[in-house]
Amino acid sequence: MKTAYALKDVVTVHMGFNARGQVEEVENGSTDLLQMKDLTCEVIRKMPMLTRIELDTSKSRSLIHAGDIIIRTRGKSLTTTYIQAEPERPTCLAAPLMVIRVNEDAKVIPAYLSWLMNQKECQLALQHAAKGTSIPMIKGQDIINLELEFHPYEEQASIVEIATLSQELKQLACDLAEKKHQLVISTLN
Repeated sequence: MKTAYALKDVVTVHMGFNARGQVEEVENGSTDLLQMKDLTCEVIRKMPMLTRIELDTSKSRSLIHAGDIIIRTRGKSLTTTYIQAEPERPTCLAAPLMVIRVNEDAKVIPAYLSWLMNQKECQLALQHAAKGTSIPMIKGQDIINLELEFHPYEEQASIVEIATLSQELKQLACDLAEKKHQLVISTLN
């Protein structure tokens, strides 16, 4: 049986780092910056090459870690990305992205929450809460006030495993289609 929770009872939400203008890359910067353009999939297993900046991260709440969930807060797609592995370098999240962090005492697997938030029902609720006509935007307060129905803790890991296998199968199908296309092109040439 599913249990309903308001997200504020199981997570904290923080806004990403606000650069106040264009981000200037620093070749030997101390911090990597994860931006909207870097979020290309539902799960980041290993951090891609990111923009390096110089930033004092000693007091930053926008640093990301393994187990964090990143949510896009602007646009028609308010989907999430789950950070599976700990970044190798200090990595800061750029605004307007937000980091959702599951509380340690919550009976929620972070990867499951990310999957749940990407489901159609939750996406509709997020889009309904978003404000703005040309570029809809959702606030952190709207996110934490969202009420969701969670599967029992024991079932969450199974759901994550099935979702992961489904994503891998989808990627393999895309890779196979690309290889078939390359084979046809090389045969015709």
